[in-house]
Amino acid sequence: MTSSLRRHAQPAAYGLEMYSVLRASDVSINFQGWGVDYFVPNMRLFETTGMGACMVTDAKPGLDQLFDLEREIVTYRNPEECAEKVRWLLDHPAERAAIGAAGQRRTLKDHTLRDRVNGLVAQIESRW
Repeated sequence: MTSSLRRHAQPAAYGLEMYSVLRASDVSINFQGWGVDYFVPNMRLFETTGMGACMVTDAKPGLDQLFDLEREIVTYRNPEECAEKVRWLLDHPAERAAIGAAGQRRTLKDHTLRDRVNGLVAQIESRW
């Protein structure tokens, strides 16, 4: 971690405390890995948006099937674009709050644990 990031880093949070941290965050950055050309949604996408925080995540194929990109979550393709978008979001609190609220509505409407499990079961059954 660079020294500027280290100065702002907080200790790890788990359980209910983690959700409080997510809810209080201005921006939450998600990274699923460079060189991964397929989309496997991780829990952080749903935890963060479910708490109403503004999610900034690396662009992956298929992400647009879960969220309205740039309206419900923000995507980036490289570290420079990530930094640029985070700076913009921090400078525009109303837009940041609107994205967080839209992401939360989408998650609570379409991405509950029940929805995700039912979708997984449907995919498994379709292959039998």
